[in-house]
Amino acid sequence: MTGNEKTFKDFENVDKFKKEVINPIFPQAVFASSFMVSSPDELATDFNGKLSPINLFKDTDYEYKGDGK
Repeated sequence: MTGNEKTFKDFENVDKFKKEVINPIFPQAVFASSFMVSSPDELATDFNGKLSPINLFKDTDYEYKGDGK
């Protein structure tokens, strides 16, 4: 696997995690920032991501639609 293929695989793994783990609970979740550590020779071994608070609770049981939110 080339370095570019490993990078694409890393991003696919992060996207899969978001779709399978985060989005069932928070369907509108997007990353505000993310950081991966990898090298051309191996897949990423570390990932750090922060979800954006914008619309995070939209379309969930936790969404507040009243005044004064």
